[in-house]
Formats: sequence, C-alpha cells, structure tokens
Amino acid sequence: MLNLLYSYADAQTPPPPPNPILQTILTKSPFLRANNLELLLTTISLQTSTLPSPSSASVSTETFLVPTLQAPNSAAGHPTTIRLPVHKTLLILPTPSSLITLGRFTSSSISSTQALTQSDPESTSVPLPALLKPAVALPTHRVAEPQTGAAPILAIDLELASSALARFRRSVEFGVEFERGWFASGAAAAAEWVSADCRPVADAKLKLPVARLVRDLLCGVEAGLREARRAADAERAARGPAPETRAELRRAVDRWAEQAHAELQVGLAEAVAGSDWRQLAWWALAWRADDVAAVATDVLARRWLVDSEAAFAFLAGRAAQAGAPLLVAAAPPAATAAPAPPHPDDAADHPWPPLPTLRVEDLYTPAERARLLGTSSPSHAADTDSSALPYPAATAPHPATIAAARARLSRATVPPLQARAQALVVRAAGSTALAGALAALAFVGLPGVGVYEAGAVLALGLVWSARRLQRGWEGARRDWVARVREEGRVALRALEGEVREALAEGARTDGFEGGDVQREEWERVEEAVERVRSELDKVS
Repeated sequence: MLNLLYSYADAQTPPPPPNPILQTILTKSPFLRANNLELLLTTISLQTSTLPSPSSASVSTETFLVPTLQAPNSAAGHPTTIRLPVHKTLLILPTPSSLITLGRFTSSSISSTQALTQSDPESTSVPLPALLKPAVALPTHRVAEPQTGAAPILAIDLELASSALARFRRSVEFGVEFERGWFASGAAAAAEWVSADCRPVADAKLKLPVARLVRDLLCGVEAGLREARRAADAERAARGPAPETRAELRRAVDRWAEQAHAELQVGLAEAVAGSDWRQLAWWALAWRADDVAAVATDVLARRWLVDSEAAFAFLAGRAAQAGAPLLVAAAPPAATAAPAPPHPDDAADHPWPPLPTLRVEDLYTPAERARLLGTSSPSHAADTDSSALPYPAATAPHPATIAAARARLSRATVPPLQARAQALVVRAAGSTALAGALAALAFVGLPGVGVYEAGAVLALGLVWSARRLQRGWEGARRDWVARVREEGRVALRALEGEVREALAEGARTDGFEGGDVQREEWERVEEAVERVRSELDKVS
C-alpha cells in the first residue's frame, strides 16, 4: 500500500526523515501554500468483510476521516499501522459501479446521522457529505459546462487533466487549452471543494474544516456512548426475568406489601395490649422503670415486622433467581421519618431526637466488633475506626432495611424512653416530697393548721405529681409507638420500591459486575465532550 503526503516546501526546507509507513513529498505548490494544505494520498477498502459493520455514524466517518496506514511487515512478521486523521476526504472511485459499494457502506451511517439530527434539535453532528466528496474517474468523460465543488458527486477525467497539465508544463502557450481541459476534466471542481473554507475567517480562531472535523469526532464519541448504553440495556434485558415471571413477581410484591403493613399495625396493637407493655403503666412505673428498655427492645425484636422480614428474604430470593437481584450497597438506605412531636406538657423536657443514620457497626455486637477489628476488648473496639468492618454476611443477599431500622430504633429511641421513665419517677417523687414538706411546715408553723389541713396539702401534691407522671408517661409511650409505626412504614416503602425498581430494570449491572465503574467512565467521557464542545464554540 502506497501512502504519500504532499506538503509545501521551499529551497531552505530540509528533507524529511525516511518513514516506512508514510512517504513525504515536498513541492513548491502555490495551491498548497495559498491554502496552507497538506494532501494525503492513500487507499481505502470498502469491503465489508475487512471493515466493521457500519451500524453507527461513527464507523464510516472514522473510516474516511481517520484512515489507517499500514507498512510492510517487519522482520518479526508483525504489520505496523498508524491512524492519521484528516479534515476532509476526496474519495476517487475507479468505476461508476463503485458508487453502489459506497452507498451500501455509508447508507446506514448517513441515515443514522440524519435521524440523530432530526430527533435532537440541539445536536451539532456534521453530516457525512460535508466532509466526504465522492468522485468517479471517467476516462471518456466530456461535459458541456464546467462542474462546481457543490455538486454531490464529481466526475473527473484523470487522463484529460493529466494531458492538459503536461501540455501547460511544456509551454505557457497552451494556457487556454490547459484551462479548458482542466475545467472540463472536473479537476478544478475537486480543487475548489478541497480548498473551500481553508482560509481563516476574520472572527474565528479555527478554520471551518477543522471545526467540522472536531464536531464530527465528538458526535462519533457520543454515538459510541449511546451504542454502549444500548448494548448494556440489551444485555441487562436479556438477563432479566421474562414478562410472565415479572408480572407474577409484581403480584407477589403487592401481596407482601399488604401483609407487611397489616403485620405492622396488628403486631404493634398486640404488643401494646400485651401483659409486658401493660405492666409499664404509669402507676407501676415507680418499681418498673428499669424494665422499660427490656420491654421496648422485646417489642422491636418479636412484634415489629419479624414475619415480613423473613418473607422479604424469600421474595428477594425469588427475584434473584428470576434474574433481578436486589444488590446491596455499602450500607442499607436509611429510612428517614419525621420525628414524632413530643407531648405538649413535656416539649421542653424531652424533645424527641431525629433518628441517626445506621452505621455498619450497629449490626454487630460489641464482641463481634472487637473480633473483626482485632482489638483486645469491646471497649477498645468502640474507639477504633470501624470503616473496615465488612457488611454482615447474613444480610448481604438482599437489602437489610428492616434490620437496619430495628437497630436504629433500638439505639436511638429505647435509651431515651427509659431515661424519660426514670426522670418522670424522680420528678414525681420530688414533687410528692415537696408537698409533704410543705404540709409538715404548715402543720408545725401555722397555729390554725391541723392534721386534716396538712393532709389535704399532702394529698393535693400527691395527686398533682401522679397526674404529671400519668400524662408524661402516657404521652412518651404514645410517641414511641407512633415513631416505631412510622419507621416501619418508611422501611416497607423503601423495600417495596427496591423490588419494583429491580423488576422494572431487569438484571442490573451495578455492584458486583462493575456497573458503577462503567457508569462513572461514561459520565467522565460525557463531561469531557461537553468541555471540548464549549471550548470549540468559543474559537469557531
């Protein structure tokens, strides 16, 4: 394969070094000098068996605008190739039948480019004919009128052009014949198209052919991204569940959601009506305040979405078996519910804190944290950075939203509830003692106060303290139950959304299959394309 590069040079220009791939020919051409051009002469194969299938606009565009130059095999037997981009291509076809081959090769790519331009009004894609000009070599071609570079296809009589140029080189007396033959052969039209837009515009820093080439390359990159995304979607859909299986799983999700919400309501109602919870009545709080944490933790562990959690594990297994796995991130999504308002009488004393975000270490016991972190004792493990803790293997196959919410509730609401109970008991005992002290002082210090009057003061203080204890504790229990119920609803909605999203998208390529890395790479390429396009708009 012969690859020639014609470049302008004067007498002082040194000869280029030898290159086995590209031979450079220096010439004092006024045409090359005036238009600041270099001409690359090479061959391009239009055989579809040796080229990739032109399924997108970028394939045939790169074939003509980024030709591949190949050198003879080296001593080791390996061919050497380089890709040399050009601004525009004049494709000279040997026979008119070659137009059919060219049409087959470029038809799909041109239609893809036109469809892209029509579907996206803001697209800056450059149609292929603006950068490629087909020309047919017709040895017997004669025309009545000269051709122009705006013609879609040029007809060039190479023999006539060579003959006219040779006669002009012999003598300038043949100038008229040279001009007549040069224009009649179509070479003048080809030169006009090649040199079109080569001179810089007054307000533009970049020549139009260069700007067109850069825009076309950017559009080729975007077309490649769309093709990669379509291939990823097709692969994801192929691995995803069948439509019948997806419909059956959606019905199973509906049944699971209905049963889970019913379990949440019934389970909490039964827990509140149970004997353990009733033993925490306000009148028994004085000797049962230390049991509040145990009872509340038992309610969360035995009455709060226990069956729904097991049923969801089974549902997630069915979805994974059908091809729509619910992949787990580094930490499960936190169910963020608005904090329940405190009781009006206790707003200043006990505002409910917002639920904190679940940490991975919250799913381990102190002993397990110490073992995994390699510390000597659980107390040291609490002060150690736990970012290296792995996610619990028992919850890895599916999102652990319910377990996470249960751990978060146990850590964020149970200790404040017990502290509230103890504070109410101490406050009631203090108010009663203060009423007793006032009654004793009144009985001793005031001459008109007898036993009945002092007893009335003591009884009034006792009733007032008991009423404050009753209202404060009942309000705290109602707020805690409301918080637990709302957190359960949020967790169920999050899980239901996870399953429905997985069924809608099919098998996902995130997480274990490198989908996140691939998506980040696509985003970086898109950002780079936008930056190049914005800079191109500034200089063109």
